[in-house]
Amino acid sequence: MKLMVCYPLFRCTSLRNHAQTSGIGARAAGVRVADSQEPAGVSHPNDWSLILDKSKRQSFRKGEKLVEQGKQARVLYLLAAGKVNITVSGTRVAQIDPGEICGDMAFLENSVASATASAEEQVETYALEWSSLEDLFELFPHLASRFYRSLAVNLSRRLRATDATLPRREPSPV
Repeated sequence: MKLMVCYPLFRCTSLRNHAQTSGIGARAAGVRVADSQEPAGVSHPNDWSLILDKSKRQSFRKGEKLVEQGKQARVLYLLAAGKVNITVSGTRVAQIDPGEICGDMAFLENSVASATASAEEQVETYALEWSSLEDLFELFPHLASRFYRSLAVNLSRRLRATDATLPRREPSPV
């Protein structure tokens, strides 16, 4: 059985569904460009294999926290299924859907989480420990550059989306 996984951070990938395994990248069946948009980021066919081989499939029940504000978990999560609410100091600021990533700001800044990510429903993720990614990037520097670029583009898109929700003021006359 094949499962099509589309990540805005990466490209769409057809994967064989092996529920009992944790790292599925070695069984990646191929890569194709998403029909809806040309995603920026990790695009080399082997990138998915390398990254997913270092991941662990992890499930979260409704209400469970993937990331907690003010804490450092040292894990990035790629959402495969489900929806995650993002809150800052208890105020909902965003929702993350399948294909998106959380824990990226803390990863980039080597810091604590700036928000809490909680499962709105049953959530399936690929958990990527920072140390595994760093080891992988030392071996494959080009993968690192594509990965970091994709994180930057993803964060830029989030910033633009947030900016679009802010109220606009008329410029004051000079």
